[in-house]
Amino acid sequence: MKMMLVLYFFSFQLFSYENIKLLNWWDYLSSQVSQELNQKYPELLLTEYRSNEVALSKLLNHNSEYDIAIVSNWVAKKLKIAGRIENKALQGILTKRKYEKSILLNSVNCLPFLWSTTLFVQKKNLGNIDNIYKLLDLKKLNKKIGIIDDSVEFVSRLVLDSDRSKNCSLKFDINNCLKRDLTLSKDDFNSSFTRTIQKYDAAYTWHGVVSNPIESLNEYKYTLPLKAPIIGGDYLCVLKNEKRKFSELQKIIDIATFITNKRNTYLNSSFTYYFSPYVNDSGDSLPAKTKNLHSKIKKMLKNKKVHFIKDYNSHEIEVINSFWKEKRFHQ
Repeated sequence: MKMMLVLYFFSFQLFSYENIKLLNWWDYLSSQVSQELNQKYPELLLTEYRSNEVALSKLLNHNSEYDIAIVSNWVAKKLKIAGRIENKALQGILTKRKYEKSILLNSVNCLPFLWSTTLFVQKKNLGNIDNIYKLLDLKKLNKKIGIIDDSVEFVSRLVLDSDRSKNCSLKFDINNCLKRDLTLSKDDFNSSFTRTIQKYDAAYTWHGVVSNPIESLNEYKYTLPLKAPIIGGDYLCVLKNEKRKFSELQKIIDIATFITNKRNTYLNSSFTYYFSPYVNDSGDSLPAKTKNLHSKIKKMLKNKKVHFIKDYNSHEIEVINSFWKEKRFHQ
């Protein structure tokens, strides 16, 4: 009986493990990578989210127990300021890999995951919709438009495309930045156009969201914004946990390394149609239209003719959220 207890205790120690919690955008890992993750790391628990605001609230919560998070660049910066990021955990990986310098967040110490550009996708017979106000004007022609359902991305575009944008630098007052009053309805907003783009005449969103369907829709095309396409990157961060054992941290680093290695980045890029952060990645895994877009955007990056989503301060976020609630929800 004593021997059985010893064997039971030994086997429990050998095969038991602490759960490792990953927070990630929904539908953001290829099926092959997900399957291999489950097999290789059965202790990994994945939670998915659909908006930056949701992710930020989860991760800034003092009771948060997430170990790894894949988040947008401005969310990663806010986590850094809040002291939530394990600064040195991924440093060794960052120094060994060759990432595009323009995509790195040097002060954050998170691994680049994938990156994207916002753009207009439109029916070809509408000319060139290269400005958010041109898109909004289509409503006057009874055209169906779609807008990315994210406050920071949408408001950034409104300000960039306004001829009053220079007046926004000293005092962030959105209504003074805009060219005109906006007539919007809740039906204009969508978090994903992947399966619904054919319902719209034109839309403003992230390129990866619409790349898959428009590859087979000859009547649609991409149009980049005339004033600085917005670039957004997603980053894998290891989060602080004072109760974590050293062996658990090593396992977390192994998982982070696996998810973001070049082979799995290729698979995730092929699946999502987003861009790889690795140097000299030509986008060979991408279909024709998206590969052409990738080439154009990389040239713009070299000439610094793009706008990275900024880390808005607390006052600016308050102004953005107030504006967003008014235009998005109170109509």
